[in-house]
Parts: sequence; structure tokens; C-alpha cells
Amino acid sequence: MEAADIARLIDERLGAGTASVYEDLEPQVAIAPERLVEACLYLRDAQELRFDYMRCLTGLDLPPDAMAVVIHLVSTVLKHRLILRVETSRERPSVPSVEGVWPGAGWFEREVFDLLGVDFPGNRDLRRILLPDEWIGHPLRKDYRESRAFFNIPTRRAESIRVVHGSVPPAEEG
Repeated sequence: MEAADIARLIDERLGAGTASVYEDLEPQVAIAPERLVEACLYLRDAQELRFDYMRCLTGLDLPPDAMAVVIHLVSTVLKHRLILRVETSRERPSVPSVEGVWPGAGWFEREVFDLLGVDFPGNRDLRRILLPDEWIGHPLRKDYRESRAFFNIPTRRAESIRVVHGSVPPAEEG
């Protein structure tokens, strides 16, 4: 089943204009944040769709003023795939949690929260998962500026290498 067919089914079930197809490397179905959970429940439970497996949930930084959450779904029964895309503001990025639909989403949401700063209302345990609680900022945002140290520990590789013999190799450009 193609993304356009799935978007049409979502619109038929949840109302016209709920879903639209976003063409990128792979077609994606765009859903507004306020309709996300309802759409995901339909995608999981509808007999003609049966998206029973959420393969991945990740975030995108889309300067100058947007963020996006991308959810990769698979129907292991019907053997089709879908990419959902939910855009949100960069100022206050927030997308409802889909942990109640696919329990494994909670871990992915925590990672996106930690590294990009997207809030997921409804996530039962939304806290940092990779970085220390005291870390300031979200390092995968394009506007993130790395501090020189974290509790007096250098955060830049060349400054944290202990030279035993010789000199520190120059940092690669790029």
C-alpha cells in the first residue's frame, strides 16, 4: 500500500485534511500534532493497515523555525511500511507521545528529547537518556554551541587528550 493510499484512508476515517503526503527520499504522511495519537491508533488497529511495529522514531532540526518528528512504521502481517512526519515549532517543540500506542516509543522519545529538546506530553518517563541531567542544551540542534567544559572536564577532544609522547595531531577540518 502506498503513502497516498494510507493518507486517503486516514482522511476518510479522521476527516478531510488530517493527512497529507510529503515527498522526500521516501514518501511520508504528514499529520498535525493534535491528531497524531488518534491517527496512530487507527494505523495500528485498522484491519486494512495493521501497523503493529514501530521501527524507529527520530527528530529533525529544520531551520529556521521548525522541528519534525519522524516515525517509521511496519505492518509485519501485511508487509508494508509507512513514514509519519509531524512538524512542530522550533521555539517550543512539542509532539504528543505515542508510547501508549507502541510502548517502545518511550525510549526513542527520550532520545529525541535529550538531543533535540522536543517535548513529548504523555510520555511516562521523559528525561535525559544519553546525557547527564545537568547537561545544558540539546547537542543535535543546529544552533547548539558546545561549552568548553562540563564540571571542569574538557568537552573538546583535542583538549581532553593526554599527550604521553610527541604532540597532539591537528584536528581534521570538516
